[in-house]
Amino acid sequence: MDIELPGMNGLNAAKVLRATDKTVPLMFFTRMAQYAQKGYEVDALDFLIKPLNYADFSLKLKKALNVARSVEARTVIVPVYGGYTCLSTDRIIFVEVMGHQLKYQLVDGTVETRGSLSTAEKQLKDNGFFRCNSCYLVNARFIDAIRGYDLDVAGYNLKISHPRRKQFVKELMDYFGGGGVN
Repeated sequence: MDIELPGMNGLNAAKVLRATDKTVPLMFFTRMAQYAQKGYEVDALDFLIKPLNYADFSLKLKKALNVARSVEARTVIVPVYGGYTCLSTDRIIFVEVMGHQLKYQLVDGTVETRGSLSTAEKQLKDNGFFRCNSCYLVNARFIDAIRGYDLDVAGYNLKISHPRRKQFVKELMDYFGGGGVN
Protein backbone atom coordinates (compact mmCIF):
# COMPACT_ATOMS: atom_id res chain seq x y z
CA MET A 1 0.00 0.00 0.00
CA ASP A 2 1.29 3.44 -0.84
CA ILE A 3 1.28 6.00 1.96
CA GLU A 4 0.33 8.72 -0.55
CA LEU A 5 -3.09 7.79 -1.92
CA PRO A 6 -5.61 10.16 -3.52
CA GLY A 7 -8.39 11.08 -1.10
CA MET A 8 -7.16 9.04 1.88
CA ASN A 9 -3.59 8.41 2.93
CA GLY A 10 -2.33 4.84 3.22
CA LEU A 11 -2.10 4.95 7.03
CA ASN A 12 -5.78 5.88 7.36
CA ALA A 13 -6.72 3.23 4.80
CA ALA A 14 -4.70 0.69 6.82
CA LYS A 15 -6.60 1.64 10.00
CA VAL A 16 -9.89 1.00 8.19
CA LEU A 17 -8.54 -2.34 6.91
CA ARG A 18 -7.36 -3.34 10.40
CA ALA A 19 -10.85 -2.70 11.78
CA THR A 20 -12.09 -5.59 9.63
CA ASP A 21 -9.00 -7.80 9.30
CA LYS A 22 -6.26 -7.85 11.91
CA THR A 23 -4.20 -10.55 10.19
CA VAL A 24 -3.69 -9.45 6.59
CA PRO A 25 -0.02 -8.58 5.99
CA LEU A 26 0.48 -4.88 5.22
CA MET A 27 3.51 -3.38 3.52
CA PHE A 28 3.93 0.30 2.80
CA PHE A 29 5.65 1.94 -0.13
CA THR A 30 6.71 5.52 0.42
CA ARG A 31 9.21 8.20 -0.41
CA MET A 32 9.09 9.43 3.19
CA ALA A 33 11.03 7.22 5.61
CA GLN A 34 9.60 9.15 8.58
CA TYR A 35 6.27 7.34 8.01
CA ALA A 36 7.84 3.95 8.76
CA GLN A 37 7.43 4.42 12.52
CA LYS A 38 3.73 5.31 12.11
CA GLY A 39 3.21 1.99 10.33
CA TYR A 40 3.74 0.12 13.58
CA GLU A 41 0.45 1.64 14.79
CA VAL A 42 -1.31 -0.56 12.23
CA ASP A 43 1.01 -3.58 12.57
CA ALA A 44 2.68 -3.09 9.19
CA LEU A 45 4.83 -6.05 8.22
CA ASP A 46 7.41 -3.96 6.42
CA PHE A 47 8.27 -0.81 4.44
CA LEU A 48 9.91 -0.14 1.14
CA ILE A 49 11.35 3.25 0.30
CA LYS A 50 10.78 4.53 -3.25
CA PRO A 51 12.25 4.18 -5.78
CA LEU A 52 11.82 0.42 -5.37
CA ASN A 53 14.75 -1.93 -5.74
CA TYR A 54 13.75 -5.29 -7.31
CA ALA A 55 15.88 -7.37 -4.90
CA ASP A 56 14.39 -5.65 -1.81
CA PHE A 57 10.87 -5.88 -3.25
CA SER A 58 11.27 -9.58 -4.06
CA LEU A 59 12.62 -10.42 -0.60
CA LYS A 60 9.88 -8.50 1.22
CA LEU A 61 7.13 -9.88 -1.00
CA LYS A 62 8.27 -13.43 -0.16
CA LYS A 63 8.13 -12.49 3.53
CA ALA A 64 4.57 -11.18 3.10
CA LEU A 65 3.50 -14.31 1.22
CA ASN A 66 4.88 -16.53 4.00
CA VAL A 67 2.97 -14.55 6.60
CA ALA A 68 -0.21 -14.70 4.51
CA ARG A 69 0.13 -18.48 4.11
CA SER A 70 0.60 -19.01 7.85
CA VAL A 71 -2.48 -16.88 8.60
CA GLU A 72 -4.48 -18.71 5.92
CA ALA A 73 -3.54 -22.05 7.48
CA ARG A 74 -5.02 -20.86 10.78
CA THR A 75 -8.40 -19.81 9.41
CA VAL A 76 -11.49 -21.66 8.25
CA ILE A 77 -14.28 -20.46 6.01
CA VAL A 78 -17.68 -21.36 7.43
CA PRO A 79 -20.97 -21.04 5.54
CA VAL A 80 -23.53 -18.95 7.41
CA TYR A 81 -27.01 -17.81 6.44
CA GLY A 82 -26.65 -15.57 3.41
CA GLY A 83 -22.89 -16.04 2.92
CA TYR A 84 -19.67 -17.09 4.58
CA THR A 85 -17.54 -16.03 7.52
CA CYS A 86 -13.84 -16.49 8.14
CA LEU A 87 -12.89 -17.77 11.61
CA SER A 88 -9.44 -17.75 13.13
CA THR A 89 -8.69 -21.14 14.68
CA ASP A 90 -7.09 -19.23 17.56
CA ARG A 91 -10.58 -17.99 18.54
CA ILE A 92 -12.42 -21.35 18.29
CA ILE A 93 -12.69 -23.09 21.68
CA PHE A 94 -14.68 -26.07 20.41
CA VAL A 95 -17.16 -27.12 17.75
CA GLU A 96 -20.38 -28.84 18.81
CA VAL A 97 -22.82 -30.74 16.62
CA MET A 98 -26.53 -31.20 17.34
CA GLY A 99 -28.30 -32.97 14.50
CA HIS A 100 -27.06 -31.18 11.40
CA GLN A 101 -26.35 -27.91 13.24
CA LEU A 102 -22.75 -26.97 14.04
CA LYS A 103 -22.01 -24.46 16.77
CA TYR A 104 -18.55 -22.89 16.77
CA GLN A 105 -17.95 -21.73 20.33
CA LEU A 106 -15.56 -18.80 20.10
CA VAL A 107 -13.74 -16.81 22.76
CA ASP A 108 -16.01 -13.89 21.84
CA GLY A 109 -19.34 -15.49 20.88
CA THR A 110 -20.75 -18.28 18.76
CA VAL A 111 -21.29 -18.97 15.08
CA GLU A 112 -23.95 -21.46 14.04
CA THR A 113 -24.21 -23.20 10.69
CA ARG A 114 -25.41 -26.40 9.08
CA GLY A 115 -22.95 -29.22 8.54
CA SER A 116 -21.29 -32.27 9.98
CA LEU A 117 -18.63 -32.60 12.64
CA SER A 118 -16.56 -34.80 10.32
CA THR A 119 -16.41 -31.96 7.75
CA ALA A 120 -15.32 -29.50 10.47
CA GLU A 121 -12.78 -32.07 11.69
CA LYS A 122 -11.22 -32.30 8.22
CA GLN A 123 -10.92 -28.50 8.08
CA LEU A 124 -9.39 -28.22 11.54
CA LYS A 125 -7.30 -31.40 11.84
CA ASP A 126 -3.95 -29.69 11.27
CA ASN A 127 -4.70 -26.90 13.76
CA GLY A 128 -4.72 -28.79 17.07
CA PHE A 129 -8.38 -29.85 17.19
CA PHE A 130 -9.33 -33.27 18.57
CA ARG A 131 -12.58 -35.17 18.91
CA CYS A 132 -13.35 -36.09 22.51
CA ASN A 133 -16.73 -37.67 21.67
CA SER A 134 -19.25 -37.79 18.84
CA CYS A 135 -20.51 -34.26 19.64
CA TYR A 136 -17.38 -32.18 20.24
CA LEU A 137 -14.22 -31.18 18.44
CA VAL A 138 -11.93 -29.41 20.92
CA ASN A 139 -9.11 -26.91 20.40
CA ALA A 140 -6.18 -28.28 22.45
CA ARG A 141 -4.97 -24.74 23.24
CA PHE A 142 -8.01 -24.19 25.45
CA ILE A 143 -7.89 -27.45 27.43
CA ASP A 144 -7.33 -26.68 31.11
CA ALA A 145 -7.65 -30.17 32.62
CA ILE A 146 -8.67 -33.76 32.07
CA ARG A 147 -10.22 -35.52 35.06
CA GLY A 148 -11.37 -39.03 34.28
CA TYR A 149 -13.95 -38.55 31.55
CA ASP A 150 -14.42 -34.83 32.22
CA LEU A 151 -12.69 -32.24 30.09
CA ASP A 152 -12.34 -28.63 31.29
CA VAL A 153 -12.09 -26.33 28.28
CA ALA A 154 -12.02 -22.56 28.86
CA GLY A 155 -14.68 -22.71 31.56
CA TYR A 156 -16.82 -25.35 29.81
CA ASN A 157 -17.12 -28.90 31.07
CA LEU A 158 -17.28 -31.43 28.21
CA LYS A 159 -17.42 -35.19 28.39
CA ILE A 160 -14.90 -37.59 26.89
CA SER A 161 -16.62 -40.72 25.63
CA HIS A 162 -15.42 -44.07 27.00
CA PRO A 163 -14.53 -45.49 23.55
CA ARG A 164 -12.60 -42.34 22.53
CA ARG A 165 -10.75 -41.56 25.77
CA LYS A 166 -7.57 -43.57 25.13
CA GLN A 167 -7.20 -42.27 21.54
CA PHE A 168 -8.06 -38.69 22.60
CA VAL A 169 -5.47 -38.60 25.40
CA LYS A 170 -2.83 -40.18 23.13
CA GLU A 171 -3.46 -37.60 20.39
CA LEU A 172 -3.20 -34.78 22.93
CA MET A 173 0.04 -36.13 24.38
CA ASP A 174 1.50 -36.53 20.89
CA TYR A 175 0.40 -33.00 20.02
CA PHE A 176 1.84 -31.35 23.13
CA GLY A 177 4.89 -33.60 23.24
CA GLY A 178 5.62 -33.00 19.57
CA GLY A 179 5.64 -29.25 19.93
CA GLY A 180 2.20 -28.89 18.40
CA VAL A 181 1.36 -25.68 20.25
CA ASN A 182 1.75 -22.64 17.98
